[in-house]
Amino acid sequence: MGLGARNTLRLESAYALYGHELDEETTLIEANLGWIVKLDKGDFLGREVLARQQSEGTAKKLVGFEMIDRGIARDGYPVKVGVETVGRVTSGTHVPFLKKSIGMAYVPLE
Repeated sequence: MGLGARNTLRLESAYALYGHELDEETTLIEANLGWIVKLDKGDFLGREVLARQQSEGTAKKLVGFEMIDRGIARDGYPVKVGVETVGRVTSGTHVPFLKKSIGMAYVPLE
């Protein structure tokens, strides 16, 4: 199995990949991975930020999407509502089993 197949499987399951959905600018809360953060297990670097995001929410959120038209959304492509760019694609591929293209992107909560 190659990297392309692995990438397709992880996107079908909405698994985040470092360098795509996760990076130094994105928190686990923003990436929908808050369930792995144990804020009551003691102090750690970034705990205050994560606790604040968990209680107050975040400005952006990782979402899954399905392409309407033929094509594949590539990393870094803009996400638009009308003509306004509102986010960016983190990953995208065609899924042969589903016979459609899917991806993940960061968008504002609103």
